[in-house]
Amino acid sequence: MSTIRFTGILVLLMGFILLGCAVGVPKLLFIPETLSPGKTGESYLVHISSARTASPVFVLEVMEGDLPPGLSITLDEDRGQAILSGTPTTAGDFEFTLRAVCRGTQSAGQDAMKHYKLSVE
Repeated sequence: MSTIRFTGILVLLMGFILLGCAVGVPKLLFIPETLSPGKTGESYLVHISSARTASPVFVLEVMEGDLPPGLSITLDEDRGQAILSGTPTTAGDFEFTLRAVCRGTQSAGQDAMKHYKLSVE
């Protein structure tokens, strides 16, 4: 009987560990929630950070859509945030989706996407 209990406890414990890896990691939050509008010919700078990260952000990419012409996005690995900067050259409404990925040696990792709309006057 004690062997069966031990095996059952071990299986139960393994199940919690596996579930913890799959669902125990909180969802990333992107800050800011929305982007302020820009103006053609004027410098634009926004820092986009992630909250509730279990490990550092190591991938940040535009998955869908396009940034306004003249703007680019880079990852500041030291601060774990994106820098959206440049001088927009074209007016319009631009929509894009950012993807952030966090991976660590002691965590299951996180992967999240955020849809943004940026209006340029």
